[in-house]
Amino acid sequence: MRTALKLEPSPINLVTPSPPMRKGTRAMKVEPGSEVIDLVTPEKSKLPQGSRKTRPTLPLKSEELKFPLPQPTSRTITSAPPPIELDRLYDSWQDAQKALVAAQLKLGHEWTKGQAKTYPDGSEKKVSLRCKCYRKRLPVHDQTLDPSQHRQGKTAKTDCMAHININYQKTLGCWRITTCDLDHNHPPPLPQGAQPKPRPSENQKDILRTLATNVRQTFSRAQAAEVLSITAPDEPKLEGRQISYFLTKQRKEAREAIKEQGGDCQAIADDLRKKQEGDARWRFEVSISRDGSGIVDGVFWQSPIQCELADRYGDVLIFDSAYNRNNAGFPLSIGIVIDGFCHSRNVFYALTATETSEQVKWILQCYLRSAKRPPTTFMSDRHGTLLIVIPIVLPLTDHLFCLSHLLSNIDQNLRRAIGGRWAEFMDKFWKAYRAVSPEMFTERWEALVASFPEAAAYLTNELWPCRERWAWTFVAHKFTVGSRTNGRVESENRVSKSWSGAKTSLYQLYAATNKRTDGQSLKDMCTVRDSSRQKHPSQIETVFPGPLSVIRKHVGPFGLQICFREMESSLYYTVEALQIPAGFRYWTEDAIIEASTGFEWEKGEENRMSNLYENDGAHIGSKWLLRLVVNQGLRVTMVLRVSHLGTGKTHILAFMDNQTYVCDCTMGLSLGLPCRHYFHVLSSTGNLRFHLSVINRRWFQNHDLDINSVPSVTAREADLSRISSRAQPVPLANNSQTNDEKPPVAPSITHRSAVIASNPLYHPFGNDSRPPPTQTLPAREVYHETSALVRSLAKSVRTEEELDRLKTKLIQISLSQQHFNG
Repeated sequence: MRTALKLEPSPINLVTPSPPMRKGTRAMKVEPGSEVIDLVTPEKSKLPQGSRKTRPTLPLKSEELKFPLPQPTSRTITSAPPPIELDRLYDSWQDAQKALVAAQLKLGHEWTKGQAKTYPDGSEKKVSLRCKCYRKRLPVHDQTLDPSQHRQGKTAKTDCMAHININYQKTLGCWRITTCDLDHNHPPPLPQGAQPKPRPSENQKDILRTLATNVRQTFSRAQAAEVLSITAPDEPKLEGRQISYFLTKQRKEAREAIKEQGGDCQAIADDLRKKQEGDARWRFEVSISRDGSGIVDGVFWQSPIQCELADRYGDVLIFDSAYNRNNAGFPLSIGIVIDGFCHSRNVFYALTATETSEQVKWILQCYLRSAKRPPTTFMSDRHGTLLIVIPIVLPLTDHLFCLSHLLSNIDQNLRRAIGGRWAEFMDKFWKAYRAVSPEMFTERWEALVASFPEAAAYLTNELWPCRERWAWTFVAHKFTVGSRTNGRVESENRVSKSWSGAKTSLYQLYAATNKRTDGQSLKDMCTVRDSSRQKHPSQIETVFPGPLSVIRKHVGPFGLQICFREMESSLYYTVEALQIPAGFRYWTEDAIIEASTGFEWEKGEENRMSNLYENDGAHIGSKWLLRLVVNQGLRVTMVLRVSHLGTGKTHILAFMDNQTYVCDCTMGLSLGLPCRHYFHVLSSTGNLRFHLSVINRRWFQNHDLDINSVPSVTAREADLSRISSRAQPVPLANNSQTNDEKPPVAPSITHRSAVIASNPLYHPFGNDSRPPPTQTLPAREVYHETSALVRSLAKSVRTEEELDRLKTKLIQISLSQQHFNG
């Protein structure tokens, strides 16, 4: 049997001159059969004693020296590797490749693996190694272009035939060179001493593949190189061109995979369909173009988490669309709600071909079909399509305008015309904005228009007609969770801009938005963890033990923090009851005299997107507040005046006959949490009881909590087990009365009352107390219920004849209803 021949190089060790070996020094071990030449300097001759003077030296330790001692250097001389020739044997074809690459690299040539043949079991049988310049470039040009416009590219391919074949010899158990052709038809591509580009390892390929397909960030070549240097420091450093090539290649392959599925929209629909099969709570809708082309012009989707958020916190919806987020030019529409931690949460995404009124209408209708109730408040900019769509889709929802966009439009349209008086204009504009009653707003607005005639046209035609959607006196009493702008969705647009752009595909944008939703959920989990660590001072515990025990048990961290802050601030006030004038049975706007000049901003709050009511001077007029209460059909039985001990700022609390209250600071109306003025009255009045209904349900830990099961407590009543809900309230000592009426008492909100008292001027959806069947239903509920029924009937309508039949049936129902009512 023929055995493999193994050639071992013979090392020659050259050692620099060193001192002679002392006695006892171990000799270097020489392996048998190896040729070793040990070259050392000859031993110095011993001089006779006294031939020369020697200076005595002290022995020094190496660690005592300020510089390292020179160490003897060594080099190894080995015999040259055997030449690459026919019938040369190797243990593996990889060894042959290394030897070939090393030998040819010295000549300036690069080699690579070519074809290979395998045995039936998959092991290699034959491997061909070729020069990197093999094959011939075949240019591919667009046949529709003129030949003069074809790109003349460069190539290293010269159809070089230099190659070697290595075959496995089963009888020898090794690899043998069976073909050896080392003649090249081109000069060496590498200059002498140059090194070829390093080949990326599999680890580096995996890292670059992850970076190339990342949907949250587009990594540049420099960023990818930095990641490689950190994650794979021991791997060969790749050139910038290699990194760019690999990133581009992986992105192209990802795009090709999407095209094989039918395009981005089809890939998105397929992925959503798979998600829905795994979890039925996923919701999505696809819009097809009405021109008959069958092209997808809209995709709407919600994850299970987003559906839950829309159901629980959908009372305030903030909406906006962003452009330049994908290569298809589809606007990305985002709907945002404010969760129980006062954080922004995306509740739906939509990609549409355009932002026409029909497309925006379709988006909002998709959201209404998914949500269980329409929003109480819808906040957006003054986009023309929204001004058309909102009255149709959400006719009874309060549509408020973003104050930030309003100021931006004023700046763009009026700053140049006003010129040097711009600061004076803005000062008067803010005074008009902060008017505390409609009459004061009208007076200050007319003065603003008269002072700046160059801005009169814009102020009168653009801002005055929509004043009820942005001015403080009109929006302060509406429930907005403290939002004054749609800055939350604008912040989200800035986030999406960081990982999307004109080169991002629709599918990549879709995948990135889903990851963004998961990231927001993770942020809330961190907030829950951090909130459990927060501790409060103990002073308030002795003043409000009862309310604090109820709030801690049922209200989330944000509501607890705000209530605790208001409790602390409530200690610096005094309260007194106002006497109702003679001739008035209940309080109305005519029963009160008010002298107010408005309020001023504090700490730059006009630039904030949210109002957390830290400015104690902010309020609406007392006469305007009583007018709003009376217009809701409520009767005010008692009015209390609360004054700050230091600043003297005064606020009015009005208690109604339906066991609710309102304060002119509007914190409870807009934010859904009781204010400091209420807590001061609660701590100063023994017969006023705290009930959980004064806090909006959205701040509860359990959204399905039955507040009928939660008893009411007084401020200093800590033991809930001894609370009696049947306790009769005691009248205020300084409460006034008329001659023919019984003295009014402070209302006691007991656990039997299921009224949401946080905003008595407007009852949000999901109220615990449903009206009896004979009571008039709210117009909002009637509209949406009937719209849902008509929408289900209209789904089957496809032709004009079917539409006529449906209209006939509806007319018959209408006539029969009129006959029944008559």
